[in-house]
Amino acid sequence: MNSRLLLEELLGKGQEFNYENFSTKGEYGYPESIKPGYIAWKTRVETVLMDTFGKSSPVFEMFKKNEEFRITGFGPDKFNSSHDYILGSIIAGLELLEYKPSTKGDAKIQEGDNRIFLVHGRDESTKNQAEIFLRELGLEPIVLHRQADEGQTIIEKFEKYSDVGYAIILLTPDDIGFLAENKGKSDEEKNLEYRARQNVIFEFGYFVAKLGRNRVCCLYKEGVTLPNDVSGYIYKKINNSVEEAAFSILKDLKAAGFQVAY
Repeated sequence: MNSRLLLEELLGKGQEFNYENFSTKGEYGYPESIKPGYIAWKTRVETVLMDTFGKSSPVFEMFKKNEEFRITGFGPDKFNSSHDYILGSIIAGLELLEYKPSTKGDAKIQEGDNRIFLVHGRDESTKNQAEIFLRELGLEPIVLHRQADEGQTIIEKFEKYSDVGYAIILLTPDDIGFLAENKGKSDEEKNLEYRARQNVIFEFGYFVAKLGRNRVCCLYKEGVTLPNDVSGYIYKKINNSVEEAAFSILKDLKAAGFQVAY
């Protein structure tokens, strides 16, 4: 069975799991032990992604994000976050197999398609500035929460609206984090970091896998921690305004086939 068929099978199997059936529950209703079926499924996903894309690929790195969540002994939020990363990595893998030629930057978007996906965190002002800037250029920013749900899960909705030719990622300092080994230390010793929201990093990896590095641009604010492997990505610092930071990517948008009104 080829990689595509394997991933499609694993995606279907993975969508059957939920918080209620992935584990046995303890006295207080929280997950006590993970069921063998879920462990076997997760292990197969890891093996297929590693064999197909390699350990250093964005797809595999997205999968490994699931391990940041301890799902036994906790409520559904931890499981859902972990599970979404696994499903998202499968979807990203399928998209990468389908759109692999476009990662070389040779493919053009369809004529008349001016949609750009805008990934954002909790900084409403920065998001609004980016939307206004893109609309002034005659482009259509796709902001997920503004799209109709139509009874879809978040993953299904994201997959539906992510069929674009370019993505702009807004990295803003929305969360504060530190290494787990520093938990008992003072704030000064913890080496606190300002980080983008986890959904932002997840969607960043997804679009890199789907579109290629040359079709993804990150606009970031002072103080936010950038992803470890920054080589080859387009990063623009937001100093005074989003417009000022994003202005230099106009040539990249034109090269990708967008009709920019400037």
